[in-house]
Amino acid sequence: MKKLFNIDLLLRNPNLRKIWLAMFVSRMGDGIYSVGLAWFTYNTYKTGWSVGLVLAANALATFVVGIIAGVYADKKDKKNIMIFSNLISGILVALIPLLIWMNGLNYVMLVVISFLLGATSQFFEPVLYASIPKISKENELVESNSAIGLTDSLGYLVGPFIGGLLITYSNANVIFIINSVSFLLAAVFISRLHVNLNTINITKKTPQGFLKDCSEGLIYVVRNKTLFSYFGFSTLALLAYSPLFVVLPVYLDDILHLTSAEQSSTLGVLYSLLAFGQLIGFSLISYVNNQLKVLVVIGYLLHAVGFSSFYFFHNAYINYISIIIAGVSFGLAGAAFQTALQKQASPNFIGRVFGFKSALNGIMLPLGRSLTGLYLVTATSTSVFLIMASMYVVASLWGYVSIPKNNNNFEEVLHL
Repeated sequence: MKKLFNIDLLLRNPNLRKIWLAMFVSRMGDGIYSVGLAWFTYNTYKTGWSVGLVLAANALATFVVGIIAGVYADKKDKKNIMIFSNLISGILVALIPLLIWMNGLNYVMLVVISFLLGATSQFFEPVLYASIPKISKENELVESNSAIGLTDSLGYLVGPFIGGLLITYSNANVIFIINSVSFLLAAVFISRLHVNLNTINITKKTPQGFLKDCSEGLIYVVRNKTLFSYFGFSTLALLAYSPLFVVLPVYLDDILHLTSAEQSSTLGVLYSLLAFGQLIGFSLISYVNNQLKVLVVIGYLLHAVGFSSFYFFHNAYINYISIIIAGVSFGLAGAAFQTALQKQASPNFIGRVFGFKSALNGIMLPLGRSLTGLYLVTATSTSVFLIMASMYVVASLWGYVSIPKNNNNFEEVLHL
């Protein structure tokens, strides 16, 4: 009998369990930190753009450093990379309350710390996903990715709520300290891994060698037609998702005509329900394990259904159901796509493949959100949801024709 979540997989695979615990404490800390950072920045500098710039600096680092992190993941021991990433992140976050205590924190420092945190994070999550094929059996990759994805849902379902309580009954310094400790705990869990995640050096340690490694990774993705198609439909899906957090406040104001207080509470409910839907989606993976094409296609179509309902039904309760449906699709398609990349990429290039994926996320999300803001100057919020749904339908069809029916083998490694 199938289980909603195969806890046995974590129990019988100690290395996966340690990776899961590392991601869980890190995600929980991030969920708490995201609320604390936004609250602290706004209440200190009293402008919306000040919050936006701090968050944009973090996203920019994802784009700039993603490819670099991918190269190091292919050249060095992934375990050590993840340990040092978390240790440095913990130190960076701890600097914020320390500087506040010393009356030495200014806005420029906050932006720089946010950028550096975004940079160091690229040496953890993408590297972790590139390590999964060495930790789990091939026929357990989908469920392993689902288990890791579950930490994201749990962290952002519970973390922001805890962050809100800490702000109410304590202060932002406590939040920053908790997030710093979460990074240190993640480093401890990673250090306990008993698996060889080392990769032989690719080229000599010179700037020219590093650039050669980057270009070889890019050429590998472009020449590998299946991988290139994967990046194509996933990028389209990412662009389709990017407007969500920009358009929701406008929709609640212009279409549902909620008051300011109602808007804030409704947004909180929608964000939590989206994470709850992700939790359901990741938990359902075992019912269609290893059917990557089915998971991606159904996942993107559920996105289309969930977001299109905002165009047709202007009712908060229906919208709650719709956002859960969209969240479920994140769980299904997300785990499937990570597995598709892991199975398709050569072990010698898998770090750079996930590095390119992270870099694309870092540029496409801000780009999509910026374009949405410009579009909303003259267009309605409901039309944005219709466009999002249409893009997901196209991405679903693209995924259907791109993913082989039986995606179980690595494509032949290119000799570059």
